[in-house]
Amino acid sequence: MLALGGAAPAYATEDELQVWTGETLVMGLGPSTSVSAQLEQRFRPEMKNGDVHILRFTGDHAFSPHWSAGGGVQYMENRQVDEADAYQQVEWSNHGIAIREWIEERFQTGGKPIGWRWRQRVELSRPLDADHQWEGKVSGEFFFLLNQMSAREQTGLTGFRGQITLRHPINHRFNLQLAYLYNRAIRHHAEDTVSHTPFIVLTYRM
Repeated sequence: MLALGGAAPAYATEDELQVWTGETLVMGLGPSTSVSAQLEQRFRPEMKNGDVHILRFTGDHAFSPHWSAGGGVQYMENRQVDEADAYQQVEWSNHGIAIREWIEERFQTGGKPIGWRWRQRVELSRPLDADHQWEGKVSGEFFFLLNQMSAREQTGLTGFRGQITLRHPINHRFNLQLAYLYNRAIRHHAEDTVSHTPFIVLTYRM
């Protein structure tokens, strides 16, 4: 590529620190079906349009020991825009490896067209002790924007998330997760934005 006319410019990154918290309520509807309600708070710098609040409802059904499918809706608001999403997902898992396909339809205020986004995630989980009281997870997720909701948006690969999670079951109903999230927003003609996010998730299972 250098011989054909020079290297592409190397854009700098813009770092920021965020804190995410979340609350999840999960209810089983049978041996293979569950529904969940989630609240999520993302505390962000004011220069990035401030905090984000998310409400999410999800249903999931396991068709076999390795395959599951589901979908749901979520509502997200921040200082700049409100957004409602519908999403569908299919997941394959085996021996601590999980691969998820996620299609998302995004509806924003202001009369914008529907946005379509594809998310591809791979996750590896392993117990860290013999009693399975501590579990470690490592995951990576890629975001692909399939169409533009505004002239400023770019299509194709627009983001990457990498996450490290430590999970501990407090008892048969409560699970605690401590995690670190690396999030990179990829912009073709400007500097990427990189955020480093520690967060805590407490899960209650009925």
